[in-house]
Amino acid sequence: MTTASARGDVEIERRLQAVGGRKRVKAVLRTLAIDLVHPYAREYLSDRDRDKLSTMVREPIDAATDAAIDALAEGLASALDDADPRLLARVDVVRARATLGID
Repeated sequence: MTTASARGDVEIERRLQAVGGRKRVKAVLRTLAIDLVHPYAREYLSDRDRDKLSTMVREPIDAATDAAIDALAEGLASALDDADPRLLARVDVVRARATLGID
């Protein structure tokens, strides 16, 4: 891994945390898992049964979340390594302007 790649990985990890990436992916996967197990769980199961169902799918969701985040971070790092430097420079300018509140 080059120094630029290492910086990109750190930046991706930082952005994942900043935008709540893990929490967002986990929420989508939880909804999908529950729909796969019981498509109408929200409408027809009691609160207690929905809680049991959520507990039942927790481990597979955690594993899938980790795998999805790892794959996404790795894919983005690779894409950034191969990206047009001029595009990356423009993205950096836009990001900096947004951070400073300049639009």
